[in-house]
Amino acid sequence: MVPKTLKSVMFLEIADGAKETIITKLLDEHCTTVEACQSVLELGISWVASSEDPFEVSMGWLILRSLEEKEHTKNIPIKMVEMLMTSNNFQHNRKEIPLLIAWCCKQNFSEDIETLLKQNAINVMCRTAGCSVDAVVTIVTLLREHPICLPIDFTSIMALSEAVVVCLAVTPLPEPRKLKTFYEGVGEVQEFLRYIWMCAGAHVCDELALSALKVLYSAISNTGYFNNLMECVMLDKFVISPALASVLQLIEPHVMSFAVSGIISGDLSEEILSSALNALCMWLLQASCYPSVTHWVLQLFNALESEGRYSLLLGVSENKIDRLFIALQLPLLRDGVAPVVWHMLAASQQKFIFHKIVARIPSVALQLKKEDSESSRQCLQTMLDMCHVLMDRFPGHDSLYQPIVTVIQ
Repeated sequence: MVPKTLKSVMFLEIADGAKETIITKLLDEHCTTVEACQSVLELGISWVASSEDPFEVSMGWLILRSLEEKEHTKNIPIKMVEMLMTSNNFQHNRKEIPLLIAWCCKQNFSEDIETLLKQNAINVMCRTAGCSVDAVVTIVTLLREHPICLPIDFTSIMALSEAVVVCLAVTPLPEPRKLKTFYEGVGEVQEFLRYIWMCAGAHVCDELALSALKVLYSAISNTGYFNNLMECVMLDKFVISPALASVLQLIEPHVMSFAVSGIISGDLSEEILSSALNALCMWLLQASCYPSVTHWVLQLFNALESEGRYSLLLGVSENKIDRLFIALQLPLLRDGVAPVVWHMLAASQQKFIFHKIVARIPSVALQLKKEDSESSRQCLQTMLDMCHVLMDRFPGHDSLYQPIVTVIQ
């Protein structure tokens, strides 16, 4: 009878706050028997997993949290947990499902649930794609706490590793004030990925790293492999997240060199390579906490230069140098951005690349002078040295260069 009463409350024409008060009181008064708790538990799970009403979803969570301390909650129907892990019927509320699975496991990690999670670890990870970083952290924490549920054969380990990379690739960015917490969560997911590789053994770490890079590169270049993975996780709409850059921090230098050689020597089109490089350059601005991004950009630039693919590099430089140059003013971004900016200017030896930023140089120089830190002074000196060289290299633009000359003096 309790679930029926709770459902009827949702139809009352009163404020949501009043409904919540009534539901809380009903739960306190009537959830005193095994039968009542079980029926209410199933209703709470159903609301969270299936309801299209956000308030009803929140009331589902209210029900579940009210039952957490009750002994009767320990007997969660195994069929219901299996359905959460395997059914495709919860797409509308897919962001709730990982949290719901973790909640069920926390209440009673029985042998049956252990078996279920062991059988469906990859599937559960895939279903977390597109969810908040908190949801991803919840699932990787669950798997880390129960390592017996992790796969042991290499094919399945690789599939789980790639599923984690996919989750990082499509984890939505929060509002700016929550970015610090967001990247802390990404760090936990990154460490889980490292943990998977370590558990697999040193003899396969490089292969796992390369498979992760395959997912990453396919994601930032928008090629078929990643799109096929997205179909598998049934996620139609997504934006590639800078959280994916965290994977680059795990790659050993020898693997990086091998991967870069493979990318350059492959039969990928200029358009695909350009898309990947542009994405990496944007990560210099969006994911400054991952210094490996700078190394990857420079490695790819050097490799492409050695192959004589200058038109591709000029296109990327022309597209990104303005935004990267402006970022030199920001201490947080400077160390990652500066080497790439100097490389673009020095390696291109093209007037239009230099002239792309000429108008910006005085204001950026003044900001660096104003900051007057060791970092800003070093950056300013490199900038002025570069300006001297490039103004001599491309003479005949006195009026254009005059503001720079004034700053130098």
